[in-house]
Amino acid sequence: MKKSYITAAAILLFVILWIASGHIFSGPEISQDQNAGAAVSGTSADKAISVSVSRLSSRPYRREISVRGYTSALRQVEISSQTKGRVVDLPVEVGSRVKAGEIICRLSVDDREANYQEALALKTQRELEYKAALELSAKGYRSETKALEAKALLDAAFAQVTKMKVELDHTLLRAPFDGIINERYVENGTYLKEGESCALLMEEDPFLIVGDVAEKDVTQLRIGQEGSARLADGRSIKGVIRYISSIANAETRTFRVELKVQNTDGSLRDGLTAELLLPADEIQAFYLSPAYFVLNRDGVVGVRIIDDRSIVHFIPLTIQGSDSQGVWVTGPEENSQLIVTGQDFVKEGQKAIAVPLANPALLPEANIDE
Repeated sequence: MKKSYITAAAILLFVILWIASGHIFSGPEISQDQNAGAAVSGTSADKAISVSVSRLSSRPYRREISVRGYTSALRQVEISSQTKGRVVDLPVEVGSRVKAGEIICRLSVDDREANYQEALALKTQRELEYKAALELSAKGYRSETKALEAKALLDAAFAQVTKMKVELDHTLLRAPFDGIINERYVENGTYLKEGESCALLMEEDPFLIVGDVAEKDVTQLRIGQEGSARLADGRSIKGVIRYISSIANAETRTFRVELKVQNTDGSLRDGLTAELLLPADEIQAFYLSPAYFVLNRDGVVGVRIIDDRSIVHFIPLTIQGSDSQGVWVTGPEENSQLIVTGQDFVKEGQKAIAVPLANPALLPEANIDE
């Protein structure tokens, strides 16, 4: 029994000594941050990265204002009746091209012809009466007042003839200009009241391309400037700015602009989707490949340049236009050193070694000089 106590006490003493030895003989504790710092120290992270650069050179660029728009007829009008009557003839079909003055719709004459002939007969009678009154007045057989009365009756007869002739002419609804019959609202036998429409006439040539321009761009446009439009089918049409609104749309704060274009072949239709390309003021801009663009932490598009102290900077870009080869931008200063290779491996404020670009042909043609 005494022997077992001694054995247990020896084991307990050994455990205590083993635990205590870890605190006595261990070195100072090293934190994770110290470990990380030790790992970076003395590595290539402290060395400047080499990047390829080329100096920027701007050149004149006339930006195009791109606006979504649509085609619209220069003129379209509903041909309305100026008298009442039943439709008795429709000489042209829907889709037909007509000349100015051509009859579109004919109404029943009814008693209008008879009224016109009656007015002509009365005019003839008044002419004879006035002639006789003048002769009698000249011979002293009738007073001058009677002659003047006869003249007034003659003038009234002329007015009645004119009225009846106009009423008769109103039975013929004519095209006011050359165009195409786009819609027809009546058929033979339809009774038209005064003011009701017979057909819709649309002028085919010239045509309009209409768009709404933002207030920041409208000041750069002038009536008479040349522009162009690109249709949904790929066609491009040139024209001239015909109209610029002086009042903004209250909801969108944009201004209506109309580009007048030729449509001699009649291929344009009202309401087609189009893109208006209008000339803006000439500016100095840089022509770059999108491959040189980077995003900063806020998602802003820009480029990285390196200054004379070998420090990297991020420069935001304003895109002015583009084509199949590159993008026209503003933002960097003239003669800046653009990083064209390695821009994704350096950050703002970091030092880098600028190496002139070995192959300038890799850059967009004639816009960045080494």
